[in-house]
Amino acid sequence: MFLAIINDTYAEVKNDMSTQESEFELGEYFKKSYGKVLERLHFKRDRVIDIQEALKNADINKDGVIEFEEWRRDLKARGYTDTEIENVFTRYDVDGDGVLRIGEQDTFKNDLSAQENDLNKNIKGFKDGTQDRKLSRKSVQDNTNHITFDEFSILRQRMDRMEYSVGNIVSRIDDVLQKLESMEKVKAKRREALTRILNTMTNENHLNEEHKQERIEKMIREELLENNFDRQTPGAPRYGYQSAPSARPEQIDDEY
Repeated sequence: MFLAIINDTYAEVKNDMSTQESEFELGEYFKKSYGKVLERLHFKRDRVIDIQEALKNADINKDGVIEFEEWRRDLKARGYTDTEIENVFTRYDVDGDGVLRIGEQDTFKNDLSAQENDLNKNIKGFKDGTQDRKLSRKSVQDNTNHITFDEFSILRQRMDRMEYSVGNIVSRIDDVLQKLESMEKVKAKRREALTRILNTMTNENHLNEEHKQERIEKMIREELLENNFDRQTPGAPRYGYQSAPSARPEQIDDEY
């Protein structure tokens, strides 16, 4: 029963940990995705602002038109490649004469302004939507984390019963361990007694068979008396020899 409780508890904890890890990994994934999208939107808006600044400053000689070299020099200083610079310029150089005149510049400026407004709206909407989701999750968590007094009382009663059950189980385990320890002590004493008897049979060769037999029987009686005393002692385990006082050494060998 005790092992079953431990196994069930371990399984629940392990399941909770795996769920928490999955939720954490999923949260990290969305967090990274959110960061990438927002970074991309800001990057596009920065490029639009750079090109707007280039339109304002590229006309170095102030003749009202932007020549390709003036355009290239300004954007090159801002870190753009020749391919990017040429693609943007040719898109608005409608007549292909290599310069952006007032009408072409106005079209260019209007398109850039519209793109900037769209990007600002997207960034704001993306941030607002993320904030709303955070508030919604927080509201759900707040509602989930609250319990009623009755629920708290039931949980407390369950905890009290569990503590009482675990305490009883631990006490029983202690009793079993003490009994096992006592059994080991009795077995050790039996082995010592058997060793003494065998040594007597081996070492006292100067005695004749009759005296040797009397000597062994005396040792057996003493051992039986000692075991009977241990069994009568309160709390002592009820183990001992089952042999009669006249038991033979062969009978003792059979017990072991």
